[in-house]
Formats: sequence, C-alpha cells, structure tokens
Amino acid sequence: MATTKIWKVKGRLDHVLDYAGDDGKTANPDYKADELQGLRDVMDYTCQDYKTEKQHYVSGINCEPDTARRDMIATKQQYGKPGGIIAFHAYQSFAYGEVTPELAHEIGMKLAGEMWGERFEVLVATHLDKKHIHNHFVLNSVSFKDGYKYYSNLENTDRFRIKSDRLCAEHNLSVIRNPQKGRRPSYAVYLAEQNGEPTYRSLVRADVDRAISEALTDKQFFQNLRKMGYEIKIGKDITVRPQGKDRGLKLFRNFGEDYTRDTINLRILCQGTPRRARPESDPQMKKMRVRGNFQNTRRLTGFRALYFRYFYLLSGRPQRQIRGQRPLNNKQILFIFREDIRKMQGLKNEMKLLGGNRIDSAEQLSWYKDAVTAQMEVLAEQRQGLRYKARKTKDETALAGIKAEISGLSAQLGALRRDVKLCDSVTARTAVMTQKIKQAAAIRENEQKQKIQRKEQRAYEPFRRRR
Repeated sequence: MATTKIWKVKGRLDHVLDYAGDDGKTANPDYKADELQGLRDVMDYTCQDYKTEKQHYVSGINCEPDTARRDMIATKQQYGKPGGIIAFHAYQSFAYGEVTPELAHEIGMKLAGEMWGERFEVLVATHLDKKHIHNHFVLNSVSFKDGYKYYSNLENTDRFRIKSDRLCAEHNLSVIRNPQKGRRPSYAVYLAEQNGEPTYRSLVRADVDRAISEALTDKQFFQNLRKMGYEIKIGKDITVRPQGKDRGLKLFRNFGEDYTRDTINLRILCQGTPRRARPESDPQMKKMRVRGNFQNTRRLTGFRALYFRYFYLLSGRPQRQIRGQRPLNNKQILFIFREDIRKMQGLKNEMKLLGGNRIDSAEQLSWYKDAVTAQMEVLAEQRQGLRYKARKTKDETALAGIKAEISGLSAQLGALRRDVKLCDSVTARTAVMTQKIKQAAAIRENEQKQKIQRKEQRAYEPFRRRR
C-alpha cells in the first residue's frame, strides 16, 4: 500500500529548515546565500545522510545528485524563470515491512521517470529513518527541454497516484482500492482537528451535518444552511460561504464523497425523521456578594474593555444579562467569532496580562514591555555572572547552590519572555478584534435593514392587491 502526495515549494520552507541538518551541503560558491533558498532547503532535507544510508539511495533523473541543484538553477536562468514556484516536492510512502530499500528506490526511479523523465530534472531519495520506507522527489519547476513550467493540478496528481498503484501491483505490493477523494487539510489544521480544537473546516462541516440531520428534503437542507447565515452556490460542487469570510468552501473538494449533492440527498432520505435541536435551558442564576454599588464602579476602557466585549461575542451571551436577554443563536454568533474559539487560551492569557497590570492603551502596553525588557537584561547579566562564577568554583556544595540560582533566574527570564510575547500578540490582535467587531456590527445592521424592508413589503401587500 503506497500513498502519494505532491506540493509546491515557493520561497523559504520553515518546516523544512527545522530538519535541514547538513550545513556543508547548503554552501554554494556560485550563488548568494538567500538565492533560491527553498530549493536548497528541500534538497538538503531530502539528501540527509542518516535518512538515506550515507547517500546510497539518492539518484537523479536528467541530472546528477551532486550537481542537481546547480543544474536546476542553470535551467531556470537559461529560460529566465528563477522566481515563483521554484520546485515541487513529492513523496511515495510504502506500508511498514512490505518493501526493501532497494525495491522502494527502484519503484521510485520508475515512477519519476514515467511522470517527469521526458522534460524535467528530478532528484529521487529513499528515506529509511522511519518504520515505513518512503521516497522523496524534488522536481524542477522549469523544463530543461522547452522551458515551460510544470502544471500541478488534480489531473496530474491522480496520474501520479495511478502510476504508483500500477507499479506497486506489478511488484505484488498492496494497493488502496477505493482512495478517498477530496482535498487534504494542512498539517496545522490536521493537528487541531486531532486535538478536538475548532477550525474553519470543522465548524463548516459540523454546520453542514447539522443542516442534513434537520432536513427532510434537499431544499430544506439549503434553507437550514441559509438560516445559519451561509451563502450557497450550487454547481458541480456545492460551495458554502459563512458570514465574515471572503471565500467559501467546496464541500466535495474539502470533505470527500459524503458531501456530494447526490450523497447528501441519500443521507437525508436514509435518516428518517430529522432530529431537531432541543432548546437550551436557561442557565441557573448564581448569588454573589459584592462591596460598594454599581453606580460608583469604574467603567473599563481601552484594551480591557475591548477584550471583555470580544469574550461576550465569543461566548454567545448578551453583554447585559440582567435585562433578561436570551443567549445568541448560531446565526447571531458570526462565524468569524466562532472560529476564534480555538484561540481562547491565548485570549485568556492576554486578558490576564492586561487586567493584572491595568493596561488600557497602547502607550501603557509599550511602557510595560520596555520595563520587562529592561528587567530581562538585568537578570540575563546576573545569570551570565553566575555562569562565570560556576566555571571557577570547585566546591560541589557551592556549585550546586550557584546552579540553583541560575535555574531560578532562567525561570524568571522565561516568564518575562512570555510576557513580552503576550505584549506583541496584544498589539497584533487588538487591531484584528476591532475590525471584526466593526464587521459584525455592519453585518447585523444590514440584516436589520433587510428585515425592516421585508416587513414594509408585507405591510403594503394588501394595498397592491386592491389595485
């Protein structure tokens, strides 16, 4: 069973930089340090010695492994196409214990040759550092034959998978019979979904599933989505766009076969009586004793007031519960706020910083950050002095005490660094929060105008009939 994937390399690759281990291979005397860095990074990662058994399983198609980077750059310069997508990175992963390194590399070479061998330079490396052996392919984005760029689309991705399956079947290896179609989420989204954190995709998918479960027909399904605040476009695929988002999501493309229009109709017919959401019970009131009176309390302003307002919007509760207002429904809690629920822990930490230090303005935040930075410099200097002292101390007891002091200073520095990061995140987030609150107000104002217009049309309807 071999799985395949291909993605583009554009500019720098931070996630590949983390794994790039051989500094000697990144040095190229013919080019600047920042030139085509993404290509350099992905090649260094692909050809690491400990992954490829000392380079025994690294080969090139239309290029030599030792000069592959230079050859690819020369091709780009020859046709004047050094920018944009500079390469494509693909992999072919085999099931655990099913293939030997030699056979995996042989299959990888055949696959790369059939896919790209006529027009492109390709570096093929077989990695042995995981339990499952897998091939990596680095494909030059520019053809050495005609100078045209490689066009990566769903058709070519399917061709890549089909050729891989055929080669595996020829060598009596297992093949995935009914691969799930649709776009795979990014790794960050995948991790968030595995941890149960809400994401853009998971929130849309949950709303679609809920609309299906409460529908008797496909028409009612679309009505349910519109009641939740979604705009719908129906073509070959169903596109839904929540309020506050510039672009929508295609259901089949992102979630697979279970979300085509025919499959949704089948799910609605098979479920029988639709499930209706039960109304939420009113929360129990808690009695609290407070000192003073509400008339003389100091009103929050600035950053702290902004964060409190944002928390109310995220929670879906009205800001003035004492007036008997009901909690907001899913349509009233705009999607742009629901998506930020996954950032709740960060918001809480920032709110604690603002509340604990009574910070209400950007100027106060800057003063606090400068004070923390100055304190960090003092502690860092003290720690460095203790480190110098520890090198000269030979007494074990005294050395243990010095190390304990160093650990304490390091813990203090870690806490202060977190405060500095929180200050930076508050600065970045307040502008976004203000913009989202204004955006929500504009959306609700527009909805109110449309509601008034509908009422006026219904009010004048009898007069039009009389005419």
